[in-house]
Amino acid sequence: MPREGSLLSGKRWAVIFFMALFGTASIMMLCREVFIPMSATGALRGLVGHDQTYYHSLAVVLAQEIKEKGWVAWTLRPNGQAPAAILGALYVFFGPDSRVVILINALLHTVGTMALYGIVMRYVSWKVALFLCTPFWFSPYQMMSLYSQPNKDSYAWAGALILIYGWMELARHFQKAMPSMSKIWFRALFLVYAGATLMILVRPYLVTFVVLYGAGVLCWLLIQSVRVYRADGARGSRDQTVKLVSVLILLLAILPLSKSDVENETLERRLKYMKSLTATAAWHRTAWLPESIDNKIAAIMIVHRGSFHDFLNDQMSDGEVVTTNASEALIDLDHRFEDVADVIAYLPRAIQIGIFAPFPERWALLKPSGSALWSFSTWYPRPPVKGLRMFMAYISYGFLLWGIIHFRNKQDLALILCFSLTFILYYAFAIPHVGALDRYRSPFFCLLVTMGFTCAARCWTDRKAGVFHSASTSPDVSVTASKG
Repeated sequence: MPREGSLLSGKRWAVIFFMALFGTASIMMLCREVFIPMSATGALRGLVGHDQTYYHSLAVVLAQEIKEKGWVAWTLRPNGQAPAAILGALYVFFGPDSRVVILINALLHTVGTMALYGIVMRYVSWKVALFLCTPFWFSPYQMMSLYSQPNKDSYAWAGALILIYGWMELARHFQKAMPSMSKIWFRALFLVYAGATLMILVRPYLVTFVVLYGAGVLCWLLIQSVRVYRADGARGSRDQTVKLVSVLILLLAILPLSKSDVENETLERRLKYMKSLTATAAWHRTAWLPESIDNKIAAIMIVHRGSFHDFLNDQMSDGEVVTTNASEALIDLDHRFEDVADVIAYLPRAIQIGIFAPFPERWALLKPSGSALWSFSTWYPRPPVKGLRMFMAYISYGFLLWGIIHFRNKQDLALILCFSLTFILYYAFAIPHVGALDRYRSPFFCLLVTMGFTCAARCWTDRKAGVFHSASTSPDVSVTASKG
């Protein structure tokens, strides 16, 4: 996935990929076999958390049905849970041992991080990019609590980073003088579709935001095509038109990915639940918005927050009470949203929460409570780790701002910022729990942080090479980096 013209050869790229894959899988297995048994003595067969156990149980049932009825019994989302479908297929060949999930999780985690690596290499040399991305390849803390388990986040991680990398490739090659249906263009289209598929596979509700972002990029490309027409005339215009049509077809092909009977049933349950909340969380129709859009916004603001409100008083099937734990990480749960105007007014607060939470005053106060198993599996990372990570994130935001100001060609940064903020804001609105928000926003948050330090590295290398001024004014920020 390195960009055209990069100094990183295919052989070196393959070596980095397989080293990262082996290292990631090894750390995941070490976590499953050593760290989890030491830290969570109540873990069942190395599974930590209720979702993980649930996916495993669904996969066991699915594997048994496949053995009895054949592969016709396999379904993509058993009970709406795609990870269970993949795990069930693996159980057919390897038996009901949840450790086999490491095979797919390590591959997903490595592929996603390689996409991040390709993005960073647009700005700095491959060695600097490798240094910046290494923390995401080898992160024992997160792998111990999440990535070594059956989960949806591994798919979302890989999908989000592949998706934005694909869009950046499309935007870059759209402006180049090359055949419309070149191999590079097809590869970029494939990356976009593959990334969208992985994201929507596990979280079908994201299809709206994936397509909306794609529509925004399509509009940007349309503006670019007008410039090409002025520069190259009718011939250039025809090439750009073919590319625009291929992107439009791609977006239309993404839409059916979320369609399934299970998702329709889920939507019905959500609407029924939303009606049950009208007494305590009434929603007023906004006349100037189409009803379908108004209903989607209402579902986000009422259903999700209402679910977390109910979650406070839930008692898990094994008797664990999560009230105390959940309360410590909740934020603005009692904020009322009665119409779209309230949602718009809350936007600055959502930006603050999505990008900066947990805030500094909470870094040393959040402490795990309840059972050790529940604390270990759900409310991670621990305050000292979270505090250090957020402190580094704040620093990276400053460097990212520097890049936005000084880089003349801001197309790539604009794509990354719009992409990350779109999904971070959605989750900031929908999820009033900082721990859950931190998990859901992970690929988008990591993308922003990495790009911040990438801008810092670019600033440092430019100063060292004595080309700081030219880097600030050059039309393409990746030119100097490719020479490094």
